[in-house]
Amino acid sequence: MRSDEIEWWLETTEKHDSQATSLKHETTVDRATDDRAAKRRRLHHLTPPSSYCEIAGDANTKQHQVHHLMPLQNVVMDTPGGGPKRRMDDETPRAKRVQSSSSRSYSFSEQSSRCTRSGRTSPMKQMLKLRHDPNGLDIRELESFANMPEELVVLLDDIQAFVDGFRWASPSRGSEFLTDDPTVASCTPLPEFVLDAKAAAVECSYRNYPEATWNLEVHQLILSMAFRPPGQRRFRQLVNFMGSTTAAVMPEYGNPLTSKRVDFCIYIEPENDATLSSEYRAAAERMRNALPQEVLNFTDFVPLDDRFVALIIETKKPGENMETGQLQLGVWEMARWNFLRRLVAGHSDGDVFAADSAMQSARLPTFLPGIVIQGQDWYMVVTTAEGDRTVLWRKKSIGSTADSRGIYQIVRTLQYLERWAREVYWPCVRSMLEAGAGSQPL
Repeated sequence: MRSDEIEWWLETTEKHDSQATSLKHETTVDRATDDRAAKRRRLHHLTPPSSYCEIAGDANTKQHQVHHLMPLQNVVMDTPGGGPKRRMDDETPRAKRVQSSSSRSYSFSEQSSRCTRSGRTSPMKQMLKLRHDPNGLDIRELESFANMPEELVVLLDDIQAFVDGFRWASPSRGSEFLTDDPTVASCTPLPEFVLDAKAAAVECSYRNYPEATWNLEVHQLILSMAFRPPGQRRFRQLVNFMGSTTAAVMPEYGNPLTSKRVDFCIYIEPENDATLSSEYRAAAERMRNALPQEVLNFTDFVPLDDRFVALIIETKKPGENMETGQLQLGVWEMARWNFLRRLVAGHSDGDVFAADSAMQSARLPTFLPGIVIQGQDWYMVVTTAEGDRTVLWRKKSIGSTADSRGIYQIVRTLQYLERWAREVYWPCVRSMLEAGAGSQPL
């Protein structure tokens, strides 16, 4: 290893970072000056309107103008049927939620009072309910995981190497960062892409952007670097990703009292597997007919139809409740484990958990990884099955978008998990499906 090459590469990258940060600061100052001047001009109106709501002639115009009176994360939304109200940015958006035309803008103190009076169950209370549910969820610390499966030990050691700065870049970046995976080496993100992601993260953090904008401007860019390398058709990969903020867990697989949404799903597209056989297609059709609502998944989200979720990602903006994000991801992982149990059992009746536990343990995956993002910081969590229950083990830092090196580490970890999904998880799910469908009548 030549340390002078490593230092040269890092200095070059940091120089670009410094220039981008300086440019960002100058742009921010100019923008703030323009905003203050525009504000002073608006204050000189002789007859300012008494309220934007009085100007609006219909519900759509009114909703648009109310949103411009206050930041997105402070808007209170009415729910259909007069149910509890919530701030728009509290959690991943839910499907089919419509704002009432009678909504008004409220001060921060009024919103806080409304949330307190709404009676909405806190994440801690929801976790307590799941802890006492026979088919529920436990959250534990990863460091306390005794008798950890050997496969998980290897995965965590490899990811720790990326976090420590080893094996996450192509040979041109310097020998210390060299990866021995030729596929990954050819897909190391270019510095300009990494700097774009960093600049977007700085902008979102500085301007207090809502979660949806973080997903659009930062997280999707990083996921693209990991799962959609240049030179490949965008939807021809075996492993790909999609936004899933409107997807819901089917009631047959989840707890109806803890309905949650997540932000992204990494999925397997069987049709892009060149080894797919007619036997698999026949088995998949038989299993579909045997599963609840004839859906070959634990969510009836149409874009995920006939696709298998390999990795679940939940995101939160800076300062938001990390426990809430872990709960949202944990509820989805509970559903995924229940779905996999049904594949093993090979039937759809309500007594799926009565299947032989030894058989289930032998054929189920030993663990499932997931990702929770809080602002700039990315964490990996792991779930395992303990009988009919799901355990979420938290958490391992995999990098931060606050600096270029952290972004390279995140992308390399995601590429590693893509390989796990392709070489470990997909063959496991495929064999479970084919074996389970074999027990179904033709």
